Amino acid sequence: MLVALIALTSAARGEFLRIDQSANLQECATCGRALSAALGKMRGVESVDLDTAAQVVKVVLRPDNRVRLEAVRDAIKAVGYAPGEARVRVRGTAADGEFRVEGLDQAYRLAGEKRPPAREMVVVEGTVPAAADPRAQPLLDVSAVNP
Repeated sequence: MLVALIALTSAARGEFLRIDQSANLQECATCGRALSAALGKMRGVESVDLDTAAQVVKVVLRPDNRVRLEAVRDAIKAVGYAPGEARVRVRGTAADGEFRVEGLDQAYRLAGEKRPPAREMVVVEGTVPAAADPRAQPLLDVSAVNP
């Protein structure tokens, strides 16, 4: 009974599942190793793949992680790369024009034609542009909604 309750609780929590973060990755083996190591040390990261040809850092996250998109972007900046737009797969709920990632106490302003159903836990895929103003609420342009 307790195991079922724990499984139900974790499945109902908002979290990022995957982050494909664009960045100006250069052919620098030392920089790439440093970035992979920094991201790999984050609690909740399952795997990291640097695709220098596509200029993308692909981060797959474990269930029940607490990794924020901003933490991934900060790790990229710390190595000297500039993060751009991120393609994300994230679980949360929509309400009042926002998408909330409750497990991280974080909200994104919704954009795009696809809209998740209100107050239902769903997984969405979309893009989060690089923040022009770090004080502004981030935008999530939704491209797909999955139950």
